[in-house]
Amino acid sequence: MKSSWNASQYCSALLAACIPIVPAFGHALLLPIAGALLFVVWIVDRGSIRIVAAPLVLLVALWSVVLGVSEYPNIVDAFRVSKSPLVILGARSVESVRLAALLLLFGVWMFHWAHRPQSRAAALQSFLVSGTLSLLFSSVQAVLRVLHIEAPLFSDLPNQTVVWQELDRPVGLFSDPNAFGVFAALFFTLVVAKTVSSNHLVSRVLYISLSVLSLCGGALSGSRTFLVFFVLFLVLQLVQLFRTNDGSRLGFPFIVFLSGVLLVTGGLYFTFQDEGIPLKTFERVGESLHALYYGDSSLIADRLYFSYLCLLVFFQYPLTGVGPLLFRDEMTSFAYFYEIPLGLWTDNPNNSYLGLLAELGLLGVVALCLSVFLIRFYRQPKEEESFQRTIRSGLVAYLAILFFGPHYLFPEITLTVALLIALVCSMDIRSHSYRILSLFLILCFPFVPLMVAQKEMGLFHWEENPNSTNEEQMKFARWSSKNFRVWTRCESRNAELHLRNGQPRDIEVSLQTMENPFSPSERTETVRLGSGGEQSVSFPCPKNAPHQGILVRGQVSKSWQPLEYGDSRVLGVQILAANPADSFVARQIDNEFRKR
Repeated sequence: MKSSWNASQYCSALLAACIPIVPAFGHALLLPIAGALLFVVWIVDRGSIRIVAAPLVLLVALWSVVLGVSEYPNIVDAFRVSKSPLVILGARSVESVRLAALLLLFGVWMFHWAHRPQSRAAALQSFLVSGTLSLLFSSVQAVLRVLHIEAPLFSDLPNQTVVWQELDRPVGLFSDPNAFGVFAALFFTLVVAKTVSSNHLVSRVLYISLSVLSLCGGALSGSRTFLVFFVLFLVLQLVQLFRTNDGSRLGFPFIVFLSGVLLVTGGLYFTFQDEGIPLKTFERVGESLHALYYGDSSLIADRLYFSYLCLLVFFQYPLTGVGPLLFRDEMTSFAYFYEIPLGLWTDNPNNSYLGLLAELGLLGVVALCLSVFLIRFYRQPKEEESFQRTIRSGLVAYLAILFFGPHYLFPEITLTVALLIALVCSMDIRSHSYRILSLFLILCFPFVPLMVAQKEMGLFHWEENPNSTNEEQMKFARWSSKNFRVWTRCESRNAELHLRNGQPRDIEVSLQTMENPFSPSERTETVRLGSGGEQSVSFPCPKNAPHQGILVRGQVSKSWQPLEYGDSRVLGVQILAANPADSFVARQIDNEFRKR
């Protein structure tokens, strides 16, 4: 007689069902749902979860307190202005805490599933069903978009933004087209593992059908990373097959290989034909290969530029990094200063490992490494070896594609990886290791305020100034939040800050600067700007350092959210500059002067 489920199994099954479906209603919703379910699990399994959760909860608390205090006026203003409470989840300070929370949930859920076989089994059953429905729905949406068939149920999804529509890339139920492709790849790993470990013909046919669905979903998503994953996974599977001489399992890898060849052939055929359904992934890969064949190496060059920028940012802030998820706000200034031809292009680091190094610095990376290496993994003898080998091949392929983008930032991907790791590993926390990690994070605490202090908080990335019509005007603009800090250079014993009101209403901007870095006296000035108005504000430079960069603190009386333009940011005033590197240089000058 089948025993009834306990609370832990119900929570695991519910979370697994939510992972591929909830992102359709906003990817940020998955985190509070996972956290709430984890709280229930913590009540019934308090002893084991607190061990792995203690240091990670401390990390989330540190980020929340420091970033919350520094961004408090902006967060409050965002709540006031926003028509929807979900908009605040896009605030940069909350985004940083979201990253910490995502890593927390990853570690804790992985630990729980690995130590609770019944909960892991319940999650797996639920995940197979919900993942199948999600991939089926997303694939149908992709096909309908290609065929230009209007279907409200499949087209009016929140994550299908104007950008993805213009690029003709489907999102489906996921938070991003790349999340769609990577999820299809991870789901493919799971169903392949279930196939090779199954001894029933009906089950094998079912899982083979699901593997074909995964391949079709990944090919329709437009994610080139999916194809990289598939090739790596196939190579690893064949290598393990020949190493183990497991001839009884030769049939299914051959079917997978044949399916892949057919998909590639069909995808390339439809890509270069005027009719048919173009598989977006192969179309994008074909365009990239076509460009490389004719000497356009911009795709590879851009990846190398981003890697170089990550290293430059890391060398500038080796201990603390530039801040969680804040690389895109710094990269433009670095690119202009080091003459890297990226223009105003802003993006994520395009490499998870270099990105973590640039954003978290040595201290953050060491803390993450300690949280991994203080956990001992060992294989579960009850699971079949073929199942374990297949999942491990998928996880290695996933670690490889992280060199091409920070795919762990998608909550559905992170929690899926946690489930896959728990399927083949158990974890044994070494004695008192969590206390060591907690102590390390406490010692790191003084560097978190340092990271905040050295940044231009409250400013977004650089954009084109819409009013720049000639060489004499400021060419670049940077939107502020309600409160902001910015460095400006001293020239001829005066420092100037150029402001523009991009709001459709009048505002007041209060500016404050220290006349002497070694004196508590400050200079305060209030500027009134009409809609579209511009004004330059001049500050006297310190007499003992006439060429020093000056830090200016500002506060905007009113902020706004231009929803009619699809911009969810809560914006204040625009800071104008002739070159995005100006504030970067001024900050460096100020830092050098203070070291004397």
